[in-house]
Amino acid sequence: MSEHKLEIFDVLNHLSKKNTQFFDNLSDVELKSIQPYVLTRWLSGSNNPFQLLLLNEIANPYVFSLQHHKNLTIKLLLSCTSGKTQRYQWIGLAKKSSQSMPLSCNVIKQYFGYSMKEAKQALPLLSSEDIMQFATDLGMQKDEVAKLKVELKKK
Repeated sequence: MSEHKLEIFDVLNHLSKKNTQFFDNLSDVELKSIQPYVLTRWLSGSNNPFQLLLLNEIANPYVFSLQHHKNLTIKLLLSCTSGKTQRYQWIGLAKKSSQSMPLSCNVIKQYFGYSMKEAKQALPLLSSEDIMQFATDLGMQKDEVAKLKVELKKK
């Protein structure tokens, strides 16, 4: 029996295209090799804000509790993608630079309703202009905005 190893980018491509047949036709060995948490991290490396919103609202809360139900978890992930091929980047652990950006992380936390950990993870995905716009939308005072500008120049 030859074991077919799945390539992560091939799996991501099928997820992006919402190809349910690919996942339905996987052997038990291939299905066991898929780790939904890893796929979730890869899918979070998208530039599609709607996909990120869906991942946070639909898939993320259940990735760990449904880890033994891979078919269901994969279907949740499929429901979060756009149906179009896209490029992903790996979102690793928050870099130390985010620890030196408390104002920016606080803006992200308030704007999206994230925890501080989630805000630190989202920081590398957002531009300085995005963060400034969020601060404006939140109604931050001029002195706070000035401090935020100084912090963002270090980014």
